[in-house]
Amino acid sequence: TDEIKGQQSRTLVPMIEEVLAMAGKSYADCNAVACALGPGGFTSVRVGVTTARSIAMVAAKPMIGVGSLEVMASASGITGDVVAVIDAHREQFYVQRFRANGVPVPISQPLLVEEPALKALAHGAKRAQEEFTAEDVARLAALYWAEGKREFPMDPVYIREPDAKLPA
Repeated sequence: TDEIKGQQSRTLVPMIEEVLAMAGKSYADCNAVACALGPGGFTSVRVGVTTARSIAMVAAKPMIGVGSLEVMASASGITGDVVAVIDAHREQFYVQRFRANGVPVPISQPLLVEEPALKALAHGAKRAQEEFTAEDVARLAALYWAEGKREFPMDPVYIREPDAKLPA
C-alpha cells in the first residue's frame, strides 16, 4: 500500500508476523514459504525475495518462487490465452503471455516492451489486471506443490537494470 511504499525492508517481517499471529500460527506451522520473484519494482522484489529466502532457511522450509506475471495470469481466472502486463514506467511494460487453465503455461518469456510490441504480443489474448495479492501467490504455489512440483526458481526476475546507480 502507499503507506509502506519505500519502507518494505522495515515493515515486511512485522506484517508477516502479524498475519501469523492473527492465524494463531508460527513459522514452524507453515509447509513452505511462497514468494513472487518479479519482475516489478527493483527494491520491492529484492526485499521480498531476500525476506522469503531468510524465513525459509531459518524455518527449514522449502521456498516456492513464482513469477509476478505468472501469478497475475493465474489470479485473473482467465481460461485460454492471457497476457499479464505490469507498467514498468518510462512508457515500457513487463509482459508475458500464457495459456491458462488453472496453472498458467508460459507461451513467452517475461519481456520488457514498449506499446507497439505489447499490442502485438497481446493480440488475441485477454489481459490480466496488474494487481495481485499475497494470497494469489500462495494459491499458485499451493497448486504447483499439489501437482508434485518440487523444484522452484529462487532468484529475482530483473528484466531492466535498476534506476539507481552507484557513484562511479
